[in-house]
Amino acid sequence: MAKGSHRSLTPEELAKDERAFQAVLRLAKYMPPDIVQNIRSLQSHFDQMRASQVATAEQDAALAVIRENVRRAEGEFHKMILGARREIVAQYGEDSDEARAMGIKKTSGNKSKRSRSKPGNSKQRR
Repeated sequence: MAKGSHRSLTPEELAKDERAFQAVLRLAKYMPPDIVQNIRSLQSHFDQMRASQVATAEQDAALAVIRENVRRAEGEFHKMILGARREIVAQYGEDSDEARAMGIKKTSGNKSKRSRSKPGNSKQRR
């Protein structure tokens, strides 16, 4: 992966890198000219990667619990609002201003829709 690149590696790429790392560990005479690539540095980066993966998994699990708690709290709040709406209707009536304040539409003010005559109909409306 190029230096400075931030794309996520695929699971296949990570598995391939880990197999290569394990192979390097088995090389008794591995002494690269570039000292940055030595066993200790490779091991350190591997350990850092694993620790980050573990931390991410733990945070994902914690976030899943939090999301479930939010979903549950939202559902309970919704049930309470529905109950309050039923109580408002029972106490003040379905056509009351109090019911309207709760988001319940008044039914008494609604006019019934008239059907229009179809084009070509000989009846005219006056």
